[in-house]
Amino acid sequence: MGAIELSIAQECLRQARYSFNLGLIITALSAGVSLIGSGLLLSGKVL
Repeated sequence: MGAIELSIAQECLRQARYSFNLGLIITALSAGVSLIGSGLLLSGKVL
């Protein structure tokens, strides 16, 4: 493999890793908000 192909492959990997991390962060935030919301509903602090 040439240097150009290698750098393209590395860039693809970097972007995939970035997208995966972003997805993971968004999923974790969503889960946290859901847990806090259900906790508030169950404790009767909302409504």
